[in-house]
Amino acid sequence: MTTELLSQKRPEKPMAYAVGLALLAGILMLALHDPIPVLGALMITCGVIAVMQFPIIALLALLFIEPFHDAIVFALLAHAHIGVGSLYYWKDVVILALFVRAIVRRYNLDRGITFPPSGDVVLIGYVLIFVVLAIASPPRTTLVSALSIHVEGPLLLLSIVWLRPSRKELQAAAIAIVAAASVMGAAAIIEHFGPKDSFQTWYGAPRGHLYIGATNTYRSASFLNDTLILGFYLAAGAPLAAAFSSLRSRLRPWAVVALVACAGGLFFTYTRSGYIGGGVGVLLVLLLTVKNPGIRLSLVGIIVVLAGAATYFYIHAGSETLVRSSSNASHTSALRRDLSLLYARPEGYGLGTTDRFASRPGVGRGAVGATESTYMAKALEGGVLGLVAYVLALFVTVMRLVRKYPAAVRARDRTGAAIVAGAIGTMTALILAGIFLGIQALVVEIILWATPGVALAWPLEPKAA
Repeated sequence: MTTELLSQKRPEKPMAYAVGLALLAGILMLALHDPIPVLGALMITCGVIAVMQFPIIALLALLFIEPFHDAIVFALLAHAHIGVGSLYYWKDVVILALFVRAIVRRYNLDRGITFPPSGDVVLIGYVLIFVVLAIASPPRTTLVSALSIHVEGPLLLLSIVWLRPSRKELQAAAIAIVAAASVMGAAAIIEHFGPKDSFQTWYGAPRGHLYIGATNTYRSASFLNDTLILGFYLAAGAPLAAAFSSLRSRLRPWAVVALVACAGGLFFTYTRSGYIGGGVGVLLVLLLTVKNPGIRLSLVGIIVVLAGAATYFYIHAGSETLVRSSSNASHTSALRRDLSLLYARPEGYGLGTTDRFASRPGVGRGAVGATESTYMAKALEGGVLGLVAYVLALFVTVMRLVRKYPAAVRARDRTGAAIVAGAIGTMTALILAGIFLGIQALVVEIILWATPGVALAWPLEPKAA
């Protein structure tokens, strides 16, 4: 019987080789005719296979490399004269592949289809709502890019939770987030004191408009080439760095350095909404993680006094660095315009019509221009339904973190408690910062959702007293 089975299976190998050779021959013929799309498709295919096989490595690479994506693209084009083409969307492919891999893992571990927790259901509902809004939106060139920014953050959170990484893998993911933010912040500090806008042209980016009005005050943009996006990104990174700084471990010195880099880089962006969000986020982390009442009160007092003194100095001196009277008036006027537009069309104007998408070619007549709030951007694109879905997704995720923090404390899991506290601080920072500026960037969405994803996926293991 065994001999018969072997004899039946042997012909399968030559057949597989024949099919493989035929496919290879077809690929070679296509490559000779038009090599660029074929090579791109092969690289994407190999990348998807690698993500499916090694999802955690792909996740770590995404968290650390993605913030430098634009800088890499600029450098390749300016210095090596290489355009990345379709490979520009590698990060989107990685996130979608991770989500598919997470679904497969959840199915295998649960031995079938199981109903996810209510918090996950809310995020799934949020994603589905924006997919429907995208389908209902008028066709335009910015539609897919806008949809990706709206939904890929929550998809990444679900991917992390459903992959169920180990504690070491989750800690590595949190470290990757902090490491990328600290490099970005350190570069912003060097940029301010050193080459200023020549830093941008050094790695191939355009100079841009990085000075405040007609003043000589330079605003660092680091490797993001955008001071506002950098302000949001570092405001989100600082609370997580502060959380790691509270741990008594060999990582503490590096975490303190990371916190200084994030805070210093944030300061030199002169992004006021980033100051508010990042400051409150760090204060919240200190209140949660520092157990000694005296030390906690001292740290909070120092931060509040320094922030208050700096604000008083700039206002009393009439400095336009933070006061910016003309900018405040334009912000107020633009916010009134946003509210009027929403009142006129509560169903929204369609995805891909606001902020950075509004100036792109092919947007069409539906573009509404720059917004003055991330929430108004969601509202103007997705209508009242999109705004409610976004706020609900944020609220539910924060509440899940708030419930998990005391559980981590009761389990005497200091690292877990610190990461959960850092995630609360990160989300708080961006929730507050988004009230005052409309920022739509994947790098911000990733840190907004990946950080709570790591915290929610963290397995609590009770430790002996």
